[in-house]
Amino acid sequence: VTQLKTIALPVYYEMFVDSSTPIPCITYIETQNDSLIEGDKLGYSTLSYQIKVWGNSVATLEEYAAVIDSKMRELGFIRSNANELWIDGLGQKILKYRATAHEFF
Repeated sequence: VTQLKTIALPVYYEMFVDSSTPIPCITYIETQNDSLIEGDKLGYSTLSYQIKVWGNSVATLEEYAAVIDSKMRELGFIRSNANELWIDGLGQKILKYRATAHEFF
């Protein structure tokens, strides 16, 4: 979230947006947090996040999707999926990212 907030758009948790949310914006939500391996002091988990860019033009969606890609790669995430959705002139670029996390117990 800290890295997303460095992009020149407001950032919101996905579950707290509605028709009054300013557009363009970025939303995020965790979609997966699975333990892969657990030991007494160390573990590994798979983390996945869905990040959306909301806007009224394809240019806006593509511009900010590229910046999000760069920020997420810097954090060690890979893009696992991308899609686009349009309803009544409002577009969403839906980006899904995945990473393996190390956990120290």
